[in-house]
Amino acid sequence: MFDNKFSSILFPVIIFIIIFSLFACSEKEQNYADLVLINGNIVTVDNENPSAEALAVKGDTLISIADNDKIEQFIGEKTKVIDLKGKFVIPGFIESHAHFIGIGNSKM
Repeated sequence: MFDNKFSSILFPVIIFIIIFSLFACSEKEQNYADLVLINGNIVTVDNENPSAEALAVKGDTLISIADNDKIEQFIGEKTKVIDLKGKFVIPGFIESHAHFIGIGNSKM
């Protein structure tokens, strides 16, 4: 159907297009957050920007905190979006507050 010269050029071009397409899709997917919180009253603990209304999380990393409009770019098909409806959010962690000797005694 095709001569050898045409086939030898066509095959690498097709391979390049396929690889380029795969990387283009995966790069775009990487920009989407797993979780987005919108319409909140979020404390940032940043003196220059003390509050925000939305944030985006990917895995265990906070990837952006800003207003709703700026966070929209991180919402994809698989992104879980939670409307906070003005609720308050503050960064923190949970600490069990155990005393070493007391825990040790209770385990004996």
